[in-house]
Amino acid sequence: MNKPDFKQIKELLNLLKQTNEDIENIINSGELQKLAIGASAAVVRNKMASELLYDIDISELKNSKAGIRVNALADAGYKNLGQLSEAKDYDILRVEGVGDKQLESIRNILTEMGNQMASHVSMQLNIDSDDNEMKMLLKSISIYRQSELIRNDISQVREEYRFFYETITQNIRIRNSNHCFSIKSRKGRDSVIYKSPFVKMP
Repeated sequence: MNKPDFKQIKELLNLLKQTNEDIENIINSGELQKLAIGASAAVVRNKMASELLYDIDISELKNSKAGIRVNALADAGYKNLGQLSEAKDYDILRVEGVGDKQLESIRNILTEMGNQMASHVSMQLNIDSDDNEMKMLLKSISIYRQSELIRNDISQVREEYRFFYETITQNIRIRNSNHCFSIKSRKGRDSVIYKSPFVKMP
């Protein structure tokens, strides 16, 4: 009886293990892709909401209880909330009567209004858009759809692979202590020790 090639056995087991991990990673990648789509969608939605602020006149700030110097802001050239949202802090602080406290109130109001708009804005996907954020979102969706087709196919291969894996490893074990390999012969002299993740072995 030829002596078993322990090196080849080890390489085979490692290859089987790596293949199993690769299959699992592909199947589980869907959740990460969904998170990426959600993040890209949030960026696009927030940007659309920010653009809507340009349609809101600066006079809307008079309704707040923060006592914001709306007329001074208007005189300084801020005609709508979009312009105010894009302005730098130091530019707003140059407006007469606007200090750190009012600046903080302005930023809080704009943030709250932006969040409200983002939660209600109707987002439309435009494949012809030149907007980088929109392109990123469309790319993420396209990758996800293509990957779903692959995952559906590989799910079937996964079951076939499990059967193959079990067949190969059901009589193979690895001694965890020193990782020595041997093959169980008909005479029972030697045994290869390897524990399959799919098969419980005594």
